[in-house]
This record gives sequence, C-alpha cells and structure tokens, in this order.
Amino acid sequence: MKKIYLIFAFMLFLPATIQAQCTPPSLTDVSGPETVCNGTSATLTASTDGTDVAWYTSENGGTAIGTGTTFETPPVTATTSYWAEAQGETVGGTPTSGGGKLAPTGASGTTVVDVTSPWGLSFDASEPFILNSVDVFLTSSTPGDIVMQLKNSNYELIETVTVSAPAGGSGSNPVQFTVPLGFSIPAGTGYKLVAASGPAMIRDFSSGNNFPYPIGSVGSVTAGTINNGTGNSGVYYFFYNWNYTPGTVCVSDRQEVIVDVNTTPAPTVEDFDSCTSATIADLSATGENLAWYNTATGGTALSSDADLTSGTYYVSQTVDGCESARESFTVTITNAAAPAVQNFEFCNEAVISQLSAEGENLSWYDQASGGTALTGDVALTTGTYYVSQTINGCESELSAFTVTINNTPAPAVNDFQFCNAATVADLSATGENLAWYTNETGGTALTDETELTSGIYYVSQTLNNCESTRASFTVSISDIEAPLAENQQLCSGAMISDLSPSGAAYNWYNIDVEGEVLAEETLLTSGTYYVSQTSGECESELTAVVIDINATPALPTGETDQLFEEGETLADLNVTGNNLIWYSDAEGTILLPDTTELVSGMTYYVSQTIDGCTSELLAVNVTSTAGVEEQTFTGFNYYPNPTNGILNISNNNTIKKVEIYSLLGQRVQEQTFNSDNIQLNMSAISQGIYLVKIYSGTAVKTIRISKN
Repeated sequence: MKKIYLIFAFMLFLPATIQAQCTPPSLTDVSGPETVCNGTSATLTASTDGTDVAWYTSENGGTAIGTGTTFETPPVTATTSYWAEAQGETVGGTPTSGGGKLAPTGASGTTVVDVTSPWGLSFDASEPFILNSVDVFLTSSTPGDIVMQLKNSNYELIETVTVSAPAGGSGSNPVQFTVPLGFSIPAGTGYKLVAASGPAMIRDFSSGNNFPYPIGSVGSVTAGTINNGTGNSGVYYFFYNWNYTPGTVCVSDRQEVIVDVNTTPAPTVEDFDSCTSATIADLSATGENLAWYNTATGGTALSSDADLTSGTYYVSQTVDGCESARESFTVTITNAAAPAVQNFEFCNEAVISQLSAEGENLSWYDQASGGTALTGDVALTTGTYYVSQTINGCESELSAFTVTINNTPAPAVNDFQFCNAATVADLSATGENLAWYTNETGGTALTDETELTSGIYYVSQTLNNCESTRASFTVSISDIEAPLAENQQLCSGAMISDLSPSGAAYNWYNIDVEGEVLAEETLLTSGTYYVSQTSGECESELTAVVIDINATPALPTGETDQLFEEGETLADLNVTGNNLIWYSDAEGTILLPDTTELVSGMTYYVSQTIDGCTSELLAVNVTSTAGVEEQTFTGFNYYPNPTNGILNISNNNTIKKVEIYSLLGQRVQEQTFNSDNIQLNMSAISQGIYLVKIYSGTAVKTIRISKN
C-alpha cells in the first residue's frame, strides 16, 4: 500500500493556539419573540465572533438542545426560558492518533457523487476536542481537491477546508494521505464529518464494520452518512485514523431569552341533537371568534350555512390572534317517521304488550293527540288506538289502528280417573268444537287416539273462529301392572310386613285365586305366596314369590372372660363366628366397629349372621393385663424372645412364682422359685403367643412371649 506523508505541511497547519489561554468569544443580539401561541415554536437569534452559538434550557450545565445563530425551539406550551452560549476556539493538550477505524478492510474506491453529496461519517463528542487530521486512501490516478466540511446535528455548516490531494493508486493498492483539518469541536452529538467533493477514495463495505468506533475518550464514530440525512450504518466512508487533541471549548457567559405562551382555552360546547335538519348557524358554544370544523386537526372552518349530519364536529376560539385547541362534540340529526302498524283482532282478552309495529321505542296511546303513553299491562278493548316511535329522543307522528276483542268462554269439564289405559276419545266436556291440550297455553291440540297418562290436561272450545281460554282438569290413570318381586329368604319369626314389597299399595295372598288379603302380622312359613299392587280401586295381576324361612343361628363361640393388652381392639378378641357384629349394649342397639380399643372391665356383645339371619348376643368380659402388672420391676430383664424352650428372667428382687397364660386367658403352666435369676422351661408348651406373669413380693409383672 502506497503512503505519502506530508508531515511538514501538516505541522504547519496545526493550530498555534493549542497551548494558548482560552479567550471567550462575544455574544450579542440575543433575542426572540416575547409571546407565541400555545403549541407553536419560537425562532431565537444571536450573533457571535466565535465559531458557533449553542442553546440550552438551563443557565448552567446541561446539554445543548441546538446550535447555530438561528434556533427554532420545540413547540412551546408554557412560559419557557432558553439560554444562548457563544462557542469559540478549543484549547487542549497532546495530539493523539488512532481514532475511528484505523484503515479500510475492503477495497472499494469511489468519488463523491453530486446527487447524494455529501458523504462521510456521523460522530459524537463526549468532551471538546480538536480534530487535527484524518487519513484517506486515494485510488484516483490524478490529483484533486478534497472539500472537507464539519456540520452540526441539523446539518448546518460549522467549518470547511479544501485540501489538495496527490494522485492515488488502485483499489487493491491505494495511496494513504493525511488530510489536515484543525476543526474545534465542542461536546455534543450528531456531528457530521463529510466530503462535499473529492477524488476517488476507499469507502469500506466490508461485513466487518462494527459501529461505534471510539475516538479515544473524547467521542465515537457512530455511522456512515450521505446526502445530509440518510444514514448508512453498514458503510464506513473515507476517513480513517483520526488524530485529535483533547481540549476545552472557550465559551461566553449564557444569556437568557424568555418565551411567553398565549394559551387560549378551548371553548365549552355540548353535544347537539335535533329532530329536524340543521346548519352550522344552529350550533353554539362558550367562546370568542368561534370556528367550526369536521376534522380534529387541519382542514377548513365550515361556513354558517353548511348542513349538519350526524357525526363528530369540532370547535375552536381565537383570542389575541391565537386559536385554541379544538373541542369535540357530537351532532345527532334525527327525522323519525311514523311507524307502520296493522289492525289487531284478539280472542277473549289482550294487553298493550301484545301489540307490535315496525319502529323503535314504540309508545301506544288511546287518543289521537295529547294524553299519556299506555303501559304494557293495560287491558285492550275494542276500539281505535295509536302508536309512535322515538329515535334519539325524537318522537314521530302517530299511526292509527283498530283493536277487536272477541270473547269465548272456557268449556265446563270434570276430572277423570281410568284404570290401565284410556285415550283422548274417552274425555268429555260441555262446549263446542272442543280441543284437548297438555299445555295451559301454546302447543298443539291432541288427536283422539292420543293415549292419556296421569297428569293435568286442558280443554278449550271455539265459537266464531275464536278459541276460548283453556279449562284445566286432572286425569288419573291407574296403569297397574303385576309388581316385580323376587324370591326371598327370611329368618324365623318373619311376618308379612317383613316382605318386599309391602305396605298399603300391596296385597299379599297365600293362594293365587279368590284368596283373602293376609294381615301384616301374619307369621310366614316356607312356601309360595302371591302379591298384587293397587291404585285407587284398581288392582294388578298376582306375582308368585317363593319364601324360604331360615333358622336363627347359634351364638358365636368364645370365652366370656378374656385378657387383653393395652391398645388391642375388638378384632383382637378370640371369638369365632360368621359376619361378627359388635355392640356396646345387651339389646344390640349401639353398634361398635371392630377397631374399637378395648377398655378393662367392660362387657362387649357380639352376634354372628348366617344366611341373612342374626344370632342372639354373646357377652364378653375383658380385663387388661396392665391391671395385673401395675407395679414396675426394677432391674428387670428377660431373654430370648422369641424362645425355643428356656426363658431367662432376672430382677433386683426375689422371684417367687411364674404363671403362663394363653391369649384366651387359660393358664397353661405354673412354677415356683426363690431366686432373683431364674430359667423358665417352656419346652412342653406348643408354639404361639403367651402372657407370662412374674410374682415378686407383692408386685406382679406381665410380659408377652413368643414360643417357637
């Protein structure tokens, strides 16, 4: 890559004031409009012999909101102060290279195209600095001038310089050339360093571009830019290896400009409703110099003769030349036509709510004018009535119609009772052209062959094509079928009342023809019985039922006196039987679950059930083993448990006697001793669980031993 170093020329160009003391520029003619309309911008101006004017919203510190000797504020909605500050030269310290991208990584050279000029880079300055120079890579075969420009965020020119550049090389072998600049740059954002024209130079299209590129600690290159506003973040245009000197911008004291706001309040307006056509001239609002619009913003004020239509309109007022914001309101134009209605003819009776017409919010009257609208529950009579409709609060003219009421009395009818089956043809009533129904109103008339069921029915008569109201009556159908009954097993002592089904609706017999109804207290024996069911005076056929009488089972077997350990339940007692049921009373009225924990000294009662028959109750008295071993032995020990034969027992006191009991409370072995260490021989006892009682002095202790 060819390089041309113009060191002497560059050094000549560097500002001679880099180490000089700051001399603030002058700031004069700071002014602006005293008053603006609410929501509009104010144009502020100032003059300076410095490099630029910066505008702030605070007297000290803060960030400039704009630059230039002319500044247009954002839209102002309240009295606001702005401050102007003249900016001059930048003074600073040591020049430093390496800002921005150091060199291109692509090989695309191009001249600045006039139609999209200027081309360059956007950058921010986090603190003031002097941009001493940048490097370009020339590809033009002929020398030429490079016109360099520094612009602010509004693309306004701050400084410019024209530099003669030598001939370049090619895209693959360009000539590197240092362009001296000496631009003083205050802290700010959105600056543009651009080439307004120049020979072909390398712009970097490579995918390796990765904005932002730092300019040391003083700022950063943020994007490519062309045509005063078109960003191009994918291209790095022309300017590499920025040489800069950190410094301070010489500034003047700030001068204040106060912008007052003339805020014109919006007029007060209400929605406008009219039952006839209307124009703008019919509208009103509280305000001065009113202007009416059909758009929220923009557009042209409407003339006073403009016809109104239903929709949204807007109004503003103008005071001291300032137009207010527009206030919206709704216009509703309603022209309600008289509703369309037909004449009505009713049978027997009718009310206003049964009338209908084509329209909205209908009102019904019994006179052509004046009067009060009739409520829906007002009864109609034969005569002339009137109806109107109301749309958006506007009532129409009245439409007249006639009402005719024809009266037909309901027929006379009695209740009916049938056995087994009947049809509508079996019914009768006093009246003409009778019609039978299952509904009080509506529905379809029943045909003669319709089968009847128990329930409420209705009948009407029709005279002169007018059907009467319906008279109700009750139909009772005793549709008696032979009852469903299965063969039954009962216990001895069972009676007719114990059979299923039983009760007043059923009759039981012991013969299948011409028998007498058996009384409920009749004792049953094994054999065949017969049952019918009745409803009113109707009795069904008989159903045969085989009855088996089972004997009452014996008591369950078990000792009446049994021992138990603490925590054991009824299920742990030794009682044998089928389907055991436990009770707490001798009458067998209070059931106990077999999970009930046993209580010493209590008597429990148990029955067994065989073939559905329950035995008498067996009484079982229970005693806790803890009652026999209340006193605690000291130094007591025994082993092994389980044992195959010999059980070793030791105690601090002399053991006098040992007894062995089964869980049923039966004593199976007894031995006497006179020692505090004994061996109990259990070899002769069969396998099982045993209670061993040890006697020492007046104390007794019971242990539970498993014999293998």
